Amino acid sequence: DGVYEEFNSKRQEFGLTKLLSILKDSQNLNIQETCDRVLQNLYSFLENEKPQDDITMICLERKQ
Repeated sequence: DGVYEEFNSKRQEFGLTKLLSILKDSQNLNIQETCDRVLQNLYSFLENEKPQDDITMICLERKQ
């Protein structure tokens, strides 16, 4: 919750499309690396500003 709804100082939304793109590009990473990558991208997007809302992530890994 809150990840894709964040806006940066330029009033650009992080957005669901960007989140899904990061997840797709992280397919070969383990779950911790994937979650870290999402957060790194979010904080980079926010340009080191505090999020406007709380950030909640539940990361699940599906074993085949």
